[in-house]
Amino acid sequence: MRLLPITSPGAESWERPAAFSIRAIKWLTYGEASAYLEAVDSSGNSTYITEGELRVSHRRLELAPFENLGLPYHTHFESDCQLFTPGEPFELALDLLPTAWWFSPGSRIRFTVAFADADNFSTPVLDPAPIVQLYHDMHHPSFVELPILRSA
Repeated sequence: MRLLPITSPGAESWERPAAFSIRAIKWLTYGEASAYLEAVDSSGNSTYITEGELRVSHRRLELAPFENLGLPYHTHFESDCQLFTPGEPFELALDLLPTAWWFSPGSRIRFTVAFADADNFSTPVLDPAPIVQLYHDMHHPSFVELPILRSA
């Protein structure tokens, strides 16, 4: 993942929603993806910042018919749905809910991707559980983009 440096409070803030793109293999043909962004302080305590969600079959990217700040855009049309081919890598790109956050000195960023969220979605029990492999290499780059607003 590509993360931007964290600086002291008052130096930087976000100017638009965060976005991410991962390359993965999923050994199942269906599912949802949830991504969570958290701040972790120097003591290891985690604070939820924001999240994003997408049904993975709706991952096809299109040009937005309006100004959307360059964020990933999905039509969610049935004709744009893309099923998985188990064992073949796919790209998943989506934005996170808009927010603003000041990171304290010594804090870190935690970015989590989950393919189940029983608290927010009807999540069937799958046996055996599906395997998801995330990639980050030259041929399958994955990254998190955190826009920064620099102070004057």
